[in-house]
Amino acid sequence: MPTKDSTISVRIDSELKASVQQDLEKMGLDLSTYIIMALKAVNRTHDLPFKPSALSPLEEALADVKAGRVTKAVSLEDYLKEVKEYPTN
Repeated sequence: MPTKDSTISVRIDSELKASVQQDLEKMGLDLSTYIIMALKAVNRTHDLPFKPSALSPLEEALADVKAGRVTKAVSLEDYLKEVKEYPTN
């Protein structure tokens, strides 16, 4: 196993960091482990481990419908509950 002999330092918003740490803890991970996992995924696939998008959630949903990626219907009430949880930054 390669030795860990390099450090990455990143400045981020403290609220974002705390929120992500809470999410990761629920998955049994810490921030360092997640970052290493993401870097290994890029190294393995030579691609991002997520799909970046400049589309709004509604535009993304419409694009998914048009591309045939929708697997189930969601009621308007459930959709609105989900949208309320989106970050508003």
